[in-house]
Amino acid sequence: MGKLGYRSKNGLRTKAASAIVDQPTRAEAVTALIWRCAVTAASRSSSSLQSPKLSVLSQSVDIRKKVVPPLSDDSIGNLVGYFAAHTDETEVELQGLVAKLRKGIKELNNSYAKRLPKDQALQVVCKSFKDADELIKRDDTNNFYVGTDLCNYKLLYGVSFGWGKPIWLSNVPAASNNNVASLVSTREDGGIEAWVTLSEEDMAAFEQDQELLAFAFMNPSVLEVEPITRKSAL
Repeated sequence: MGKLGYRSKNGLRTKAASAIVDQPTRAEAVTALIWRCAVTAASRSSSSLQSPKLSVLSQSVDIRKKVVPPLSDDSIGNLVGYFAAHTDETEVELQGLVAKLRKGIKELNNSYAKRLPKDQALQVVCKSFKDADELIKRDDTNNFYVGTDLCNYKLLYGVSFGWGKPIWLSNVPAASNNNVASLVSTREDGGIEAWVTLSEEDMAAFEQDQELLAFAFMNPSVLEVEPITRKSAL
């Protein structure tokens, strides 16, 4: 498992922008970068010497503001939707991956979230899992990744249980689950922390990826007496 903190001297969101998605969100840009670097690492590691095949990313989405009518930010429950994006392993250019993520969000908004409050909710939820399952089981699918994003969940740093508001929190995926990227915002500077789990072989290559290191610093310390002061240009 690896922990990343994201900086952007050269502007990750700028690099990820295209005519299709001219203003990528922070999470879209970071998720696309991790996906790209993970696929590249898998192709280089000893565990993945096959010819290029399909790579699938299942992305979870907070649907509180996407359902009709929208729910409040403090609504309790696992109010999450899912979509699956996929790409050929030879087509992992950053802008293209962002476009696939944006397309997935739009499809979720149109055909998933808006129909949940109606009597079609069960069918909609089941279909999203069925679509992802069909992609995973395809003969040409080589790797499957899971992405989670809590970057815009406002309650994370606002809840106090009597000890004051948190100065740091994380959403750490289980170490037994490989190919997971879990994103959460830092408290003050607009940055993103990502916990990534890969196989040992893939992680060794992933951590040396020069494009990744141009925008991220590895294993940032959270044991700081003063509030985190690193700034992000994402």
